[in-house]
Amino acid sequence: MVRLRTFTENEVAAAVSRADAATELGISRSGVAYLISTGSLEAIPTAYGRLVVRKSLDAEKKRRGVR
Repeated sequence: MVRLRTFTENEVAAAVSRADAATELGISRSGVAYLISTGSLEAIPTAYGRLVVRKSLDAEKKRRGVR
C-alpha cells in the first residue's frame, strides 16, 4: 500500500506551479515533470495538476547552482 505524504498549510501556500518552477530552474515544463517523476522535485497533487514544493525547488536550484 502506498502511503501519501501530508503537506502543511505553509508548504501548500509556498508551492509554485510547474511553469514557475521551470522558469526558476531555466528548464522546460516537461523537464520539471521529469524531475517530479524521478523524485528530484516534490509536488503536491491538486485537482488542476501539481504544485512544486518550494523547499524542494530551492534544494534543486542549489544542487544545480541556479541563483
